[in-house]
Amino acid sequence: MTDLPRALQDRANDSISRLRSALAEYKNVCYANSLGLESMVLTDLIWGAVPQIEIFSIDTGRLYPETYDLIERVQRRYGRALRMYYRMPPTWRNGWARTASTVFATVSSSAAAVARSARCSRSAAP
Repeated sequence: MTDLPRALQDRANDSISRLRSALAEYKNVCYANSLGLESMVLTDLIWGAVPQIEIFSIDTGRLYPETYDLIERVQRRYGRALRMYYRMPPTWRNGWARTASTVFATVSSSAAAVARSARCSRSAAP
């Protein structure tokens, strides 16, 4: 990280400090890596400075070949395995989909209610 501009290095150090604080407070910390640009930055910070944090990703079975290549390159670079979780077998899918739909609908309606409440309170403000 020493070859970064000073402002960027300060941000990286602040992020590392926050990651270490989270680890100290919660003990068991993991990071869900989406394999996007920002995820690669956090992967570099975590595996470079706070390797106790586990990193995982989800393989939906619909990833592009380039994404699998990226996973291999990342694992080679850091000498660590990115824990991968895979989609459920077809026999589980129907029951899980119903449960997930119910949970999603409940969370979505709760979030919508909070958003409506926030809009109402902002519009009622002087």
